This record gives sequence, structure tokens and C-alpha cells, in this order.
Amino acid sequence: MNGFWRAVNSATGGFSYNNLPLARRIERRYVTVAATDSSGNSATATRNVTFQDPIPGVQQDILDLQSTVSAIQSEVATIQSTLTTLQNTMTTVQQQISGLNSGLADVRSQIAQSWQVLNNTRTALNSAWNELNSTKSSLTSTAGPGHHHAFGPHGDAKRPRQQQHSPEGLRWRT
Repeated sequence: MNGFWRAVNSATGGFSYNNLPLARRIERRYVTVAATDSSGNSATATRNVTFQDPIPGVQQDILDLQSTVSAIQSEVATIQSTLTTLQNTMTTVQQQISGLNSGLADVRSQIAQSWQVLNNTRTALNSAWNELNSTKSSLTSTAGPGHHHAFGPHGDAKRPRQQQHSPEGLRWRT
């Protein structure tokens, strides 16, 4: 075949030739095959072989893949940027929550302190009330009937309004 000899398979009558040296720059090439059998008979056949260079197609495939990889890299960069923004936002929100929790703890502490002050004031007012009643009884018994002191017109002390305290808030009771 084009000056290269190959043995013929006696069972099938075929032959093969790998890597036939064709000039890559030539798109068309004629291949001539000559065969001679054991009786000395010979035949020749010429075939037109068209060479299709795979390199331009492979190069285009590579360019297409590079374009796809570039697009994917761009998407990954966008996703990474979004994730960074979300992480920063989450950190800010966590800091704000921490600050709110700290502020809430301060408010709870102030409420507890105020509650204690109110209870102490109530206790002091009750003690003062009891002392006032005791003084009233003492003055009423020594002054006799018909005398009015720093009490009501009939000698009875006016009880001040009392507060009923609860953790839910203050409610006035008359």
C-alpha cells in the first residue's frame, strides 16, 4: 500500500495498516493498494482518502470548555461574595442580639432593684401607718372626746392610697 508491504490474512483475505503516513497538510490523498496471490495473480485498486485534521475541532472544544470553566468560575466568585456578605450580616445580627440581650439583662436588673425599693417603701409606709395609728390612739385617749388632732374631723386618720405591687407592673388601688 503506497510502497508499504502488509501481509494478507489467509482466512479472511484482509489486511490492516495503522497510522498510514498521510501528509497532514494535504486534505486529499490517493491510496493505491496492490495485491498478489499465491498463484501470482495481481490486482491494483486506488482509493481517494480524505484527511480530516482533528486539531481544529479539538482546539474549538478546548476554547468552548475554557469559556464554560470561566463562566463557572465567575458564578463561584459571585456565590463566594454573596456568602461573605451573608456571613458579615449574620455576624452583625449576632452582635446586635448580644447587645439586646445585655440591655435586657440590665433592664431586668433595674426592674428587680426598683421592685425591691418599692417593697421597702411599702414596708416603711406600713410601719409609718402603724405608728400613726398608735399615736392617734394615744392622743385620742389622752385628749378625750371631742378634740380633733391632725386627723379627720371625727378623729379618724385618713388612710393614704396603697399600691399593689406585682412583677407585671404597678396597679393603683383605691
